[in-house]
Amino acid sequence: MIRLVPHPVMLGFVNGLALVLLKAQLTHFQDAGKFLSLFAPEGLATYGCAILTMALVKFGIPLFQEKVDAARAVPPTLGGVVIASVVAKVFKWPLKTLADVAGAETFKGGLAVLPKLGLPTSVWAPLVSSPIDTLKV
Repeated sequence: MIRLVPHPVMLGFVNGLALVLLKAQLTHFQDAGKFLSLFAPEGLATYGCAILTMALVKFGIPLFQEKVDAARAVPPTLGGVVIASVVAKVFKWPLKTLADVAGAETFKGGLAVLPKLGLPTSVWAPLVSSPIDTLKV
């Protein structure tokens, strides 16, 4: 099926998708519509974390995977994000978290936030009121 789509169309789609992702991620490097300053602690931490993650994905994790066979089970992108997150947490870098962006209520956790499982009352009502009449054909 994919053979029916011309190669230039696929390239255009993938490039357009890359631009949309880039634009969506650039908003995290802004504060009040302006890009974070490299001299401010928040800007330095944000740019530093991004550069650290990219360096780990491109160089660090692949080099580690060459030396340790078991490390090949972890994709470099996942390893880079996890290591950069741990470094940022250990050194207490002033980064925006998901809780800062979406609100702490979003991640409060617990069983109360899970949806209730069950059938609608319209299914149960006839069975509860008169189970014998429901089963008659």
